[in-house]
Amino acid sequence: MTRHSCLGTCLGLLCLVSGWTHGQAQSTDLSLKLKSLIGEYEKAQKAISANTKLSGDVQERRTKETARKFIPRFNALAQQATVSETGTDALFWVMGLGRTAEDSRAIDSALEALAQAHAASPRMAELLDTLIRDEGMRGRDIFLRVLGAVKERGANADLKSRALFHFAYQTYLKGGTEAKGKTEARGLFGELIKDYPTSKYARYAEGFIFDVENLQVGMMAPDFEATDHEGKSFKLTDYRGKVVMLEFWGFW
Repeated sequence: MTRHSCLGTCLGLLCLVSGWTHGQAQSTDLSLKLKSLIGEYEKAQKAISANTKLSGDVQERRTKETARKFIPRFNALAQQATVSETGTDALFWVMGLGRTAEDSRAIDSALEALAQAHAASPRMAELLDTLIRDEGMRGRDIFLRVLGAVKERGANADLKSRALFHFAYQTYLKGGTEAKGKTEARGLFGELIKDYPTSKYARYAEGFIFDVENLQVGMMAPDFEATDHEGKSFKLTDYRGKVVMLEFWGFW
């Protein structure tokens, strides 16, 4: 290697190290900014809670107003941090503030940003936990977009299979009684079983496929065998042509 080529290699390495160091420093700086912003917000909310002269209604109104004022600042930090974990955390805060402020636009905007730029983050597991428990999210397009992004770009197979299962389930719910929606959901559940056969969600999917194929309104009820209170065995088909009432009960 000539002296000039060696010098060029060294300069190139120095540039790489310098760029990495700069990126690391910027990431640390944004993380500290987020920590400082969280502290500032929590201090403001504590001051409202500690003011005993305020009535409950006034406290609630100011709590919402404070959350609303901080939303743009957390959003701006999320945009600066782009696809980093700091950016993910900042968007989580936007969602939380949106709930406090009862600002559905802020929540949906944060969800859209998470779906577009943060689907590969392991933190998306926490987001799915929150959204799945939220009945208000059922069948919503924004929820489907988040699930769709995670099922394609999730951090690991477990997260992808979980997102795919709930994507299929939400499609199933959104379809209602329409055959097209049920057929689409059936295909998604089948995809889950094919791509993630050892996943626990594959077992759940099998149950839904049975439901779609056998338990829809207007279908012939699947036959089964049971024992009555006298110990006599019977089949559902024994009562074909008669009115049958099934009573399910048990102890928990």
